[in-house]
This record gives sequence, C-alpha cells and structure tokens, in this order.
Amino acid sequence: MNGKYAISTAGRDAGKLYIIVGKEKGILLLADGKERTLAAPKKKNAKHVEIPLQEKNKELAGMIEARALGCDEKIRQTLHHLWKDNLKYK
Repeated sequence: MNGKYAISTAGRDAGKLYIIVGKEKGILLLADGKERTLAAPKKKNAKHVEIPLQEKNKELAGMIEARALGCDEKIRQTLHHLWKDNLKYK
C-alpha cells in the first residue's frame, strides 16, 4: 500500500492529499513531505481516508521502504504534479 495517494475525508485536513507511507492496526501513516514528513507521518484512521483506484508509484514506494535520503522532496514533487495536473482538467 506504500506509495499510493490518499485524500483525507475528515478532520481539519479534509481534502488534503497525502502519500501512504505505512500502516499500523487500521491506522494509516500519511506524509505530504512538508508538514508531515517520512520521519513524523500523520496517523489517520483508515475510515477517514479515501484511496482512489490507481497504481502505486513504484519508484516512490521503493524510496519509502528504504527510507531513502530525499524521500520527502520526492513526495512533495509527486503531490505537486498530481495537484497541478488535476487543476488543468477541471
């Protein structure tokens, strides 16, 4: 599941895009690369997150698994491009 996009559906961060970086007992660990980094991910109940049907980003998933240097930067870039691309087509 690491490397998939997730959209928060509840709470103060409702509507915000994240990347899933882990899972613990029904709780998803989410990162945006800026406020929530790989070292300090947001813990969110899986019920309060929407995961669109899509392929996971394999390159990003590999970086997350390896806890690679520069992973937060890659997460920020990935989310920025996803957000930018979706604005073009709306």
